[in-house]
Amino acid sequence: MERVRQRGLDRVGLFRMGMGAALCALVAVVAIAVAAPAGAEMKSKKAEGRFLGFDSEANTIEVKVKGKSTTFAVKPDGSVLTRTTVTINGRKAEFKDLPEKAPVIVYWRPDDADKKKKFARKVDAPRIPDDLLEEWENN
Repeated sequence: MERVRQRGLDRVGLFRMGMGAALCALVAVVAIAVAAPAGAEMKSKKAEGRFLGFDSEANTIEVKVKGKSTTFAVKPDGSVLTRTTVTINGRKAEFKDLPEKAPVIVYWRPDDADKKKKFARKVDAPRIPDDLLEEWENN
């Protein structure tokens, strides 16, 4: 205790340092807990189906998901952070490049303007082996 006093700290000073550290830890835990739900809300959901078409006037796409036609709002233009990205076989594409009835994976979240609508963040047409593609085209 003599060394501590020589450095200008006493029991009260040590107690205050300990309480300050505990308070900082508590603030960090609360900040993480508050931020977690906000991040979870922005996480995209995934829907797999068949591409039915793109409406450039309404900026929507139609995808048949589990036997039902589903409409997704899209933003074909803009920055990579805000627009809907399209890929075919892992390469950048546009909606006009997607063939009708192509199998697609749509990553979506509720639309910011209307939570009842679905906004597609990414539309992915995965690589399909040629033999399966021929079988798929015949059906």
